[in-house]
Amino acid sequence: MKKKISKIFREYQLESSFIFWFSAINLTCFAFEYFTVSSDINVLVAVVEAVIVVFTAILAATYLRILFGKGKLNYTAKCIILFMTVIMSILDLFSFSYYQCRFDSGMLNAVFETNGAEAVEFFTAYVIQAKFFVNVLIAVICILVLRWLLSKITPKIFLAIAIIAPLSGIFAVFQDFALIQFFTPYRFPVMVFEVLRENYLLDKAMTQARREVTLTRNDSTIPYFVFILGESTTRKNMSLYGYTLPTTPKLIGRKEHDNLYVFTDVTSPHAGTSPVMEKLFTFYSLEKQAKNPNTAWYTYTSLFNILRQAGYKTIWLSNQEPFGVWGRPGRLYSAQVDVSRFTLVRSSRTTFSSEIKSYDEKLLPLIDEELTQSTGKNFYVIHLMGTHIDYSKRYPAEFAKFTAHDEEGLSRLADTSEIKRQIRAEYDNAVLYNDFIVDEIIKRFENKNAIIIYISDHGQEVFDTIDFRGHIEGDNQTKAMIEIPMIIWVSPEFRVRYPEICRKIADGVNKKFVTDEIIHVILGIMNIETEDYDSSKGAFTNE
Repeated sequence: MKKKISKIFREYQLESSFIFWFSAINLTCFAFEYFTVSSDINVLVAVVEAVIVVFTAILAATYLRILFGKGKLNYTAKCIILFMTVIMSILDLFSFSYYQCRFDSGMLNAVFETNGAEAVEFFTAYVIQAKFFVNVLIAVICILVLRWLLSKITPKIFLAIAIIAPLSGIFAVFQDFALIQFFTPYRFPVMVFEVLRENYLLDKAMTQARREVTLTRNDSTIPYFVFILGESTTRKNMSLYGYTLPTTPKLIGRKEHDNLYVFTDVTSPHAGTSPVMEKLFTFYSLEKQAKNPNTAWYTYTSLFNILRQAGYKTIWLSNQEPFGVWGRPGRLYSAQVDVSRFTLVRSSRTTFSSEIKSYDEKLLPLIDEELTQSTGKNFYVIHLMGTHIDYSKRYPAEFAKFTAHDEEGLSRLADTSEIKRQIRAEYDNAVLYNDFIVDEIIKRFENKNAIIIYISDHGQEVFDTIDFRGHIEGDNQTKAMIEIPMIIWVSPEFRVRYPEICRKIADGVNKKFVTDEIIHVILGIMNIETEDYDSSKGAFTNE
């Protein structure tokens, strides 16, 4: 039996070598991401996962021979697997070489959306280079070496591997498919399916979201309206709201010497990005969700359709992923605006996609470029990465001001562990950097007739009331996860031209407010009304 299995394996040394090498590329990319973005690393678990994935990959072609024999079905299946493996792994190698990450469905979607001219330019600029051909040569050499090494495997060693590999596959399934996604042939059809499915859902949503809107009033004259959407920032860790550490010096300075209004009692309708995004820019709300639970959120009137009718140029600038389950609302909105630009071309389904170092300062040159092309009335949405986990990846080294020592006495739960205090320090550093980014955005509109609203989508628990960091919906949700900052800044020119609006804003800073009503606030400030608009929610005052 051992000799028979060994003979079959030797017949497939070349195919196994291919799969081993290309899976190794995939694994290298994964390991790079894992060890550079994750702050909670279990090295032993990572090594075990790596061994499991490699074993499974080596034996893929061999199992085809065992299952299908030497017939056409085996040959066809083998060719399909090798084709998917080679294609995916070349893409991984290319992506890793230039972008230090694996190729994912977000990137594949970007390829699908690229026209012929752009594809030729990209191919010329990146692929036709010595670096690419050197990588190909290295791959060929490694495959030949691997083939020789595999020929030295004894029947006993192979039999041991043949037993471990199926067990590893079963283990992977019970681990929520966490390991299966790194098996290269599997990823290719899954990625294609994800792209087709996401585009189908987007097209379906856009069919309903693009319908025309009737304005019952349009007295809008504000040239620059900016909506900054933050991420995972709780107001409890902002010195602007009384926090002990100086995490928001820039905004405090603007409150003391500038036209900055700080709202004191604002909460998010949810502790997760997607359900919040669904309600921010439509008339969908908690109240309407309760009354019509089976009605899709995108069937409600969109703010961007209203603004288009009102004569506004709409711009969506984002430092978050444009593709996948968590990126879907943002992608739908960005498809409705006149200009949409993303700094990331990743999928929210991909492991670590939101944990990659992508500082929000990448958005600043995009804002500068758009301002040079601004005419008439403009509405900006600037979507930050904010203070999203992993906190240490949200800010450059020069903003690492706070340490575990600074956190002593600020949280009873965190005081039990230096590691937890360090995590809180990293979160506070992320808040400090977020303060810098919001201030930098404000600077770009100081000499214009502009108004800026800043809120966070939801908050974040960082060992304040429970032994947990992050955000969750349900019974374990804490106040820190939904208590968010909201500020409104107006330029000197805006204050002169719209004193009544400024008075209403000032009168409403202490009003209890949930951000699923923010569309009414925006339209109220802009003097735009539709049948769905509620003036009692748009004036910041209780009528």
